Amino acid sequence: QAFNKILETTKDPKIKELALVKDGSALVEMGNAEEAIKALEELFKLYPKSAYTIDGSFYLSRTCSELGAKEADEQKRAEYFTKAIKAMSQASKYEKSTPGLLRIDLAVARMWLMRAKAEDQFRGKKAADYKEKAIGAYQSIVLLNNPEKPELRLMIEDAYKESMPLFVEQEKWDDVLENCDKYLATFSNGRYLSDVRRWRNKARMNTQGTGPKTEEDDEPSSSP
Repeated sequence: QAFNKILETTKDPKIKELALVKDGSALVEMGNAEEAIKALEELFKLYPKSAYTIDGSFYLSRTCSELGAKEADEQKRAEYFTKAIKAMSQASKYEKSTPGLLRIDLAVARMWLMRAKAEDQFRGKKAADYKEKAIGAYQSIVLLNNPEKPELRLMIEDAYKESMPLFVEQEKWDDVLENCDKYLATFSNGRYLSDVRRWRNKARMNTQGTGPKTEEDDEPSSSP
């Protein structure tokens, strides 16, 4: 409400610009998706070169993805996710830093995964296609970025962790092994060691020439 009062009373374009992005972000956090979309689209309409384009695009993409993930109607679901992807494309035009661009890439990978899960939930026809898009996006992150750079490391680690269940689901055991081994070599003290070791053991048990399990492979997992 405070931002609405500012929008109604101010004639200063810079204040109105800031109020629109703050209003939009607050509405996203409160779960008021439709109103958030209106505020953020108004921001981009009035200020096409806004200094808040990147942040606003992330909020718009997030709320559209969340709406799409809950939308049973196939056409409406597609419209929400298309809008989410376009928002990230808009952000990429203004983002210049490598960490910022990687953040966008990771958000896009997560969007494809959300769409795949929505297709599964609502018996859509293209769930497999979107899972492949998610895998491709995640793999681009892990293959094309340097985990030795501190500002990139956590996002690359997240990409490994989020992509491997897709390989497990599809029983692509060679890919599971390859990614698990790369993760363990790169993140020896990583946040997802127990999960990765479990996936690695499962892949080894499903491929020829399986070696014995290790104690590390039997560590309890933090996820199914």
